[in-house]
Amino acid sequence: MRAALVDAGVLEPRDEHSAAFARWQHRALQAIAPGRDRGHVRAYATWHVAHDLARTSARGRATPATQKHARSRVNEAIKLVLWLQEQQLELSDLRQDHLDTWIANGASTRRCVRMFLQWLQRAGVCGQLHVAWNTHHRGPAPLDDEQRFDAVRLLLHDRDIDPRDRFAGLLLLLYAQPLTRTAASRTTDIATTTDGQTTITLARGAVALPEPLGSLARGLRDQRLAGTGVDGWLLPGAKAGAHITAERLRERLKRFGITSRPSRHAALLALAARLPAPILAERIGIHQARAAQWARAAGATYADYVALRHDP
Repeated sequence: MRAALVDAGVLEPRDEHSAAFARWQHRALQAIAPGRDRGHVRAYATWHVAHDLARTSARGRATPATQKHARSRVNEAIKLVLWLQEQQLELSDLRQDHLDTWIANGASTRRCVRMFLQWLQRAGVCGQLHVAWNTHHRGPAPLDDEQRFDAVRLLLHDRDIDPRDRFAGLLLLLYAQPLTRTAASRTTDIATTTDGQTTITLARGAVALPEPLGSLARGLRDQRLAGTGVDGWLLPGAKAGAHITAERLRERLKRFGITSRPSRHAALLALAARLPAPILAERIGIHQARAAQWARAAGATYADYVALRHDP
């Protein structure tokens, strides 16, 4: 309802991610008995975590996953306080052996408490404490070439699949575009050149789309413009004035066996094997250091790029 009223101009827009976090934070803190430790966690959540979330939202990068991570940071702080209270201790009593015991007896998410402990140290609540990074966690393996090609062929040629799913999946599998970025695509990102080529702006400059992906993108753009008459979100969401969420796109693509991280990593490896790292970073919108890492993972070097730069 509020989204509809904002879209109609009745209410002023607000940072919905921060507003939802503030409501959740108020409820979550009730788990801690009134006292100094509840005050410490409240101050950390209000002046540190909420500010980080607000800055991310102001840059247009906040997603439900961002808010989930913010909640996790506060949740782990609350869990630590509750555990200490069971030991008849407070945060000011926390020692390294207490912390190591608590982390060892729980899930890996307990390591999210690292930022809370740094904040407590700066506030003079406790001494220096160390939380080791989890070096044993490994993400899912990238799709192999055969799996990736099968998924690409399905999305390119199966006209029974919703064009929005085909578009999002192909950007993921071919151009390694994260679903958060695809979800926030605008009609102005799709253009048609004088010779009839359809392009999309991913990072710097326009990338030419092969057929039938070009026709898919053009069809989505024209459909949106015909319905609204103004430029806006290419993939509208359920709420008025909002684009589809990355989580919703992720759910839709799962129906076709396409998962986000393995698909994107497979695309990054394939692109890094063909493109020099600086060009990869510029064309698909990732940091140059990350592009260099993917180039090394794909067995590529800068040699071809240097030759290209000096080729008349």
